[in-house]
Amino acid sequence: MIDYKKTTKASLINSIFKILTLLLAISMGLSVMPVNFVAADNTDKKQIMVSLGDSYSSGEGIEPFYGQDDSISKKINNPDWLAHRSQNAWPGMLSLSSVSKRMSEYKDEYWFFAAASGAVTHNMLNGFNKDYKKGRYFGSYELPAQLSVFDGLEAGSVKYVTLTLGGNDAGFEDIISTSILSGKYLNPNALADKMNNTWENFFKSGGIRDNLYNAYVNIAKKAGKQAHIIVAGYPKLLNPEGAFMISPEEAALVNENVTKFNNAIQSIIKSCQGQGMQISFVSVEEAFEGHAAYSKDPYIKNVILGAKAQDLKDNSFISSYSIHPNEKGAYAYAGC
Repeated sequence: MIDYKKTTKASLINSIFKILTLLLAISMGLSVMPVNFVAADNTDKKQIMVSLGDSYSSGEGIEPFYGQDDSISKKINNPDWLAHRSQNAWPGMLSLSSVSKRMSEYKDEYWFFAAASGAVTHNMLNGFNKDYKKGRYFGSYELPAQLSVFDGLEAGSVKYVTLTLGGNDAGFEDIISTSILSGKYLNPNALADKMNNTWENFFKSGGIRDNLYNAYVNIAKKAGKQAHIIVAGYPKLLNPEGAFMISPEEAALVNENVTKFNNAIQSIIKSCQGQGMQISFVSVEEAFEGHAAYSKDPYIKNVILGAKAQDLKDNSFISSYSIHPNEKGAYAYAGC
């Protein structure tokens, strides 16, 4: 004969034991799926990564870009193609613990990709005109402000924000162009003058430093307090020996200023951390050491004269792919 009182008491004790075991395991950081329980992943499903920033985050130069196989008439109305968002960009190589594949497999689901080639700090809160000239098609398309990507997301759902930002504010592209077009002998002071002008713009009131700080603050506000912002730096760009039309001295000067710029970004981020912001700086310089453009095993593309098929303008003198990470470089970024 069954003693229901004893059975009920035993069941209660067994249930309490299961609950205590589960709580202990959770407190130890273990992944537990107790018998007769279905894993509830509603919280995990809300974990989202957002990737913002410039060409070093969009994956400029690393084909294929989203939408590149469409007709020209479609491409010039496709924000992903106009922004040169690559299917092999480094943010898409990352993965959240709540998903089984890399983020590129979850675009517009768990991963929202707003980085755009050519973007500056101003484009976090403001639109960005992308000019194009492809065959008989020419004109301009306005990409939305990058922070508008958060407007359609559930509050508190963003786990991480990744970005690279500031390189275009500092005029990296102009610096490389200056190095090539001026030359050591044609205008030996051109590069140094350009660098001095960049640093004047960086430290002045309302300059690059203030714009970067404001960008981080605005990102944190839109993403929410639960989000962790990951800011990646830039690699040294040029191998001093053998850089195309750039002297070893000029290449070394460019690299020195990249390091100086990374240090300045890190200083701003430390200030943000001191104010309680969840933000981290990730250096990539060590990972790219010995792999700059014009090295034997480059992670960065050389200067490419003339337009590539996927450049926005057919008449470009220098391709937008130039001096951007290749796929090896994207893997290096993701590893960092």
